[in-house]
This record gives sequence, structure tokens and C-alpha cells, in this order.
Amino acid sequence: MRPLIVIAVAFLFGGSAAAGELTIAAGLESGASTWKDDTAGYGTLDVGYRWQRWSVFALGKSGYAEVDERILQYIGVGGAVWTEWKGTRPFFRLAITHQHESPRDAVDNDIGTLLGYGSGIRHRGGVGAAGGLQYAFREREWGHLFASAEAYGDAMIGSSGPTWYWGGGLAVGFTYDFGSKK
Repeated sequence: MRPLIVIAVAFLFGGSAAAGELTIAAGLESGASTWKDDTAGYGTLDVGYRWQRWSVFALGKSGYAEVDERILQYIGVGGAVWTEWKGTRPFFRLAITHQHESPRDAVDNDIGTLLGYGSGIRHRGGVGAAGGLQYAFREREWGHLFASAEAYGDAMIGSSGPTWYWGGGLAVGFTYDFGSKK
């Protein structure tokens, strides 16, 4: 049992990002829901701060789903754990989520619906999880440029829409290392 505790502590608290780093990434996701024939696509923006093996983040998504021709606006905030493995950074994150689901005609009739007010918005809350890999393809003195791939799942509470969303995505981004020698 003791070796497992030592390994867990090394995994969680060891690392090279002692001063911390800002991470910003933009990407595309594709997925489905528990509703029959309901596929969805999103554009994503992820902003986070990483130190040691931990990070906090805010994730925004804007997308479209086929059933009811829904416009989806998603915000998630949470934390993640990271490690280093063969030149990549595997990660797992958990989030508290909020999603607006609006029929496309509601958005067409009231652009305020995209900003969170207006008629026809279904407010959905829940939790989300994702796991993936980040690969640094270009090192810089201030940080690095990276590409990432992930799989995600979101559980939404309430009966006004699908209970589950799941899928995968690709993103590109950069880190800014606050401990680097500029």
C-alpha cells in the first residue's frame, strides 16, 4: 500500500511548472447525445492556469445539435490533474457545467438568446469530465505551442433535454510559463 501512496504523491505534486503557466487553446468537438440521431458540433475556447500537476480552467463552447435544431452555448469551470509521459501531457479534468439550449428560430428572432437572455432558452446544469493528451510541438523561451486531443462526457440535470452528451475534440494552443527566463 505504501508504494501506491508514494506513486500517487509523486504523480500529483511532482513536475516542472513550479511558477505556473497560462494555457489558452481553441478547438473543434463533435459528439452525440442520448436523444436518437442527435449529433452535435462545437467550437471551443479553453483558458486555464497550471501549476505542478494541477490546473483550474474555464471552458466555453458554442455549437449546434440536430434534434430540434438547437443552438448550444456551454460554460464549464473546474480543475484538472496532469502528468508528463513520453513528451506528452496526459490529463483528466472535472467541471461544473451550464448549457443554454435554444431552438435556432429563437436565436433568429432574438440575437440576445446567444448572450443568455431572450425567449426560448432552456437552462441546463450538470457535470462534465474529459481525458486526453497535450503534445508540445514547438518549444519557445516563454512556453510552448501544443496540439491536444480529448474525449469528453457531460451529464445534464433536468428533463428539458438530453441527459448525456459525449464525444471528442482536437485543439491547438499555447502556454505562457511565468517561471521562464525571458
